[in-house]
Order: sequence, then C-alpha cells, then structure tokens
Amino acid sequence: MNKKFKILVIGAGGYIGSMLIPELVNEGYETICFDRFTVDPKTKLKKEVVKKIHIIKGDIRKIDSTIFNHIDVVIDLVGLTKNINMKKEQEVFEINKSAREKMIRLAKQNGVKRYIRISSGNVYGGSLNEVTEETVPNPTNTYAKINLAVDNEALLLNDDNFSVTILRFASIYGFSTNMRWDQSIHSMIMDLFCKNQIIVKSKLSKRPFLHIKDAIAAIILVIKSDRIKISGEIFNVGSNEYNLTMEEIVKKINQIENKCKITLLDEKDENSFSMNSKKIHELLGFKPKFDINYGIVEIINKLRTKELNINENS
Repeated sequence: MNKKFKILVIGAGGYIGSMLIPELVNEGYETICFDRFTVDPKTKLKKEVVKKIHIIKGDIRKIDSTIFNHIDVVIDLVGLTKNINMKKEQEVFEINKSAREKMIRLAKQNGVKRYIRISSGNVYGGSLNEVTEETVPNPTNTYAKINLAVDNEALLLNDDNFSVTILRFASIYGFSTNMRWDQSIHSMIMDLFCKNQIIVKSKLSKRPFLHIKDAIAAIILVIKSDRIKISGEIFNVGSNEYNLTMEEIVKKINQIENKCKITLLDEKDENSFSMNSKKIHELLGFKPKFDINYGIVEIINKLRTKELNINENS
C-alpha cells in the first residue's frame, strides 16, 4: 500500500527496535516509540532520527489506552528474553503474557487497523522434521509457551477491521546499537574474544538463523503488503538455506578467525529444529540478503574498532 501509516513501536528500545526505528523513519513513516528505555534512545540514535520520532517512556503493564488513538499500525516487540531468571518468572508472565494480551485488546478497541506481533520459532519446540506454519507447536519452556499463548490470543482478535499478523522469527543475529549477547552466534564470538576458545555443548543442535537487517526488512514488507495477504496469517521468517548446526556455525567463525581453540561436545538438545520459511518467500516475496559470514565479520569488525563493547548490554 502507498499510504504512509502512523506506526507505534512498542519495545522500541530493544535489540531489534533500536535498528528498526531508523528504517521506519527512512521509509517516511510517522513513528512513535514506546519502551522503558533503560538506555536513553537519544544516545543510540542519530540526531536526525530523534528529531523525526516521538518517544514515550513507560511500562507496558501500565500503558494508557490513549496511546493507540490515531495509530494505524502497532509493531509489538515487547518481551523479556528467553534466558529467564526463575526469581523473575512473575515479571516475565506479567510483561510477556498479561500485558501483551491487554495491549492487543486495547489496540483493537482504539481503532488500530494492523497489529504485527513479533513472535519466535521457539514455539515449535524440538523437531526432527522441518517445521512449517502448519506444524502443531510444541513449546518446551516458559518463554516459548507464553509466546504461543499470546500468538493464539492475538489471532482470535483478527477480523475485517483489525488485521493481525504473526511473525515467527528465526534466531536473530547481527549488530545492533542495543546489542544482545545471549544468541548463539553472538555468544560464540564473545567467547572467541574473551577466552580465545569456543565450547559447543551440542554440536548437532540445529537452529534457523536470520540477520537483523533481514528481520527488519520483513517487518517493513508486511507493513507495505496488501491486507488480504497478511490478515490472520502466521509467517515463519528465515531462510531455508540457513538452518544450521552449532558445529557448522563455529566452523564458519573458525574460517574467519582460525586462531581460536574449538571444543565440540555432543550433548543432546531437545530444542533442536529447522524451520521452513517458504510461505513468506512465495506469498510476500521476502528474500533475505545477508548471510552468516556477513554477520560474523560485521560483529568482529565492530568489536575490533571498539564501536561495539562486548560488556555492553550483556
């Protein structure tokens, strides 16, 4: 569609949101950014971007319904990460489930037309077969179970006036101004720099991977797509080419930095799976542009030039 929507990004200060905001501005969208912003976004974004966005600092558990007034599209990036501290399970439930479900209802009640919910391929759990959107999910941990529950709740609200789209991302990697180090590629690079050693616990464990720039491109593609193609739809977002084992990942790192000591173990991983992303490729024309080597070199170079601090946001 040609219309330049007014977009509300909830969770705008996180790993993906920090890189999404400048791209939305570049596309000409009026962009409102909501987050707790533990890090001042003005220190992470270029001045010309800050001038063109509206920043609202707040907790989604206390979000005011009026924030959704006159919003065309909500992009839901909220969520505490999958590395859940057991002492914080109540907070995780409040934010990842209760607050998100309330947020979806408020968006619909206040006239939002499109709701793009960022979910995760982890809802499928471990599988020997390649999973598609038709695969019955089998979440194995709290984070994944909550993700699936909110996916289902959001889809129940989809109708002719409120279009819901679920994007189940592959494992996202790549540089962000608000970096995360708990993703497998990132943690391996961290071990490379800090210990000059990478220990892989489950060498045959497989995951789908997607560069953050391609993840952002997929979100923007959905915003631009005709409603009939995205309403009530679930899309796996990844690349069939990049369903890789941990052993394959570490070998790619070693090809670039061959001075690192590598230890490969063969522990069982019940969450190992590969993801088929054919649907979004065929229906919307999504084509990832960035490969694993690009992401590895990108992060290593930014660490070397000190643009990225390995202790920051870790």
